[in-house]
Amino acid sequence: MIAALISTHPRSDGFASVPTIIQMLSVAEAADKIGRNPETVRRWIRSGRLPARRVGRHHEIEACDLRQIEDEIFPMAELPDEWKVGDDGSPAPNWVAALHRSRSGH
Repeated sequence: MIAALISTHPRSDGFASVPTIIQMLSVAEAADKIGRNPETVRRWIRSGRLPARRVGRHHEIEACDLRQIEDEIFPMAELPDEWKVGDDGSPAPNWVAALHRSRSGH
């Protein structure tokens, strides 16, 4: 089950804050998503490699934190300089991790 945490961040311009929905995953969901054993994910949490929130006896992991781990476990080959930045100036995504996600059905 994917949980959603709604977070509000105060704005510096004095206007009302806008709630943000953060996608949260259980340990089992995170492990399934990256193709690893749930115990491996728990070990990463205990070591501090993967940030997680404790909810009762369980851990909840933010999807964006899991995406960073994906970039580590599915490294991409060195790109030519002109490929490292997109047309809009944003950094190039990790295509290896994206391909893994598309093939695993997530």
